[in-house]
Amino acid sequence: MSFNLNSSWSKSDVKAMLQSVDDSFNSRIVIWKDGRVEIINTEEMETPYDDLHAYFETYQAENGYTGREAAEDDQHVSDIASTLRSNWPTLARDKYLDN
Repeated sequence: MSFNLNSSWSKSDVKAMLQSVDDSFNSRIVIWKDGRVEIINTEEMETPYDDLHAYFETYQAENGYTGREAAEDDQHVSDIASTLRSNWPTLARDKYLDN
């Protein structure tokens, strides 16, 4: 599941994105240069840094950063949403986002 920062979006989109991902593998939230936000499986693909506007830290498997548990953590969802808003379309700092 992905959504685009150029469209109207809310914390519910972040929540749905987190909930759509299994927490059994390492993953990372990425923001593509076109504004699309998604979670990639870093065990199946390398992070395509040159194609990205920004990226979050790698979420280690089974730590509750993705999946149903993460989607139910309102503070976690709010932190991600706030980081996305403050780094699109202009980065607040560098491409690595740590919320």
